[in-house]
Amino acid sequence: MQARFNFWTPSLLVGGMLLFFWGTSLIEVFSSPDAFFRYPSSYDKEANLPVPQSISEAKTPRLLVEFYQDSCVTCQQVAPLLYELSEQKSFQRCLSVLPIDADKAENRLYVDLFKVTKVPAFFIFEPRAMKKTTVPLLDELAEAGETNTKVIKRVIQESLKQHDPKHNCSI
Repeated sequence: MQARFNFWTPSLLVGGMLLFFWGTSLIEVFSSPDAFFRYPSSYDKEANLPVPQSISEAKTPRLLVEFYQDSCVTCQQVAPLLYELSEQKSFQRCLSVLPIDADKAENRLYVDLFKVTKVPAFFIFEPRAMKKTTVPLLDELAEAGETNTKVIKRVIQESLKQHDPKHNCSI
């Protein structure tokens, strides 16, 4: 007499293995101190505000507009460095950072207005004058071969001078 195949045993085994691996990855996430501090959007506590409100509440007349996507690896590499730079007093006197999630439907208008074709994209924007200057950060980072704060600072400084040569703002 032939024994019947029991489907429950392999199913429980596979289910147990999946549960084990899923559980260990959760332990890893919860044990990390920075597990829920997501770059790039959460370095700016106003990032979840609508863009017009963020523009009107900016502390400086010039904004560093950053278009990003949560799934973008380069965005996640640049964001901690930009956060570090934006914490400096000299930076805060010159620019306010305005992160815009390019994936959100309500931000499509800004993606189209700024003619963003790839992320991350950076612009120096002066809302009162309706003047914008592209910050060629990705090109410079590719030339440098590494992502570091010095390159980001230099590129933003050069873009500030190009945006308004008369204004003496150094970051």
